[in-house]
Amino acid sequence: MKKLFSIIAVMALLSSMIAFNGCNKEDTTKPSLSLLGSANAEIVLNGGSYQDPGCTAQDDVDGDLTASIIVTGSVDADHAATYTITYTVTDKAGNSNSVDRTVRVFNQAEVLQGTYNVIDSTAGDPNFPYIETVTPSTTINNQILLGKFAGYSPCVVYGNKIGLTMTIPSQLVVNVGSPAADRTFASQSSSIVIGTNVSMVIRYSETTNGSTVYGKGTYTKQ
Repeated sequence: MKKLFSIIAVMALLSSMIAFNGCNKEDTTKPSLSLLGSANAEIVLNGGSYQDPGCTAQDDVDGDLTASIIVTGSVDADHAATYTITYTVTDKAGNSNSVDRTVRVFNQAEVLQGTYNVIDSTAGDPNFPYIETVTPSTTINNQILLGKFAGYSPCVVYGNKIGLTMTIPSQLVVNVGSPAADRTFASQSSSIVIGTNVSMVIRYSETTNGSTVYGKGTYTKQ
């Protein structure tokens, strides 16, 4: 009888050990993350603060871990660039997982970005060719920068794209040209063609030492 009791006790101990080990089975599975919204988002420069749609997390042992997600990264809606938002979650067993969202803040004048062949025409020089690089502003939507305006190098002016026109607000460029002088430029009229071949025509005024001349720049994208 005593022997039978000992056998029963050993079997009970083994059963409890098996049950204990089963309950403490090692958890090696990472939680899953699901982005809400697109993994690649775009917003217009200066279009207002970025509203992130968020992310959810599930774990096979711990269940819903959405509230435990840690979000890193931010988006500056007033600076054109590509940003990364990272969502990271860790379960109770220490298994971690992460997923990224890419957010591109873009200038709507990017369609004009590139290198152009330009023919500049004034009364004194009716057929002056040069190469111009158009760069979108990183801080103001629908604004571009021109690096050799009117054929002067360097001569940086900015223009504002409004529909299919390009407005060059009156602006002073200091110490340009030969002989070097302070020159004020402003557009008189313009037109933009956007298609297979992008082109612009900008009619402008140039005022130097109180004297004003008028010119036309014809831009053809390479």
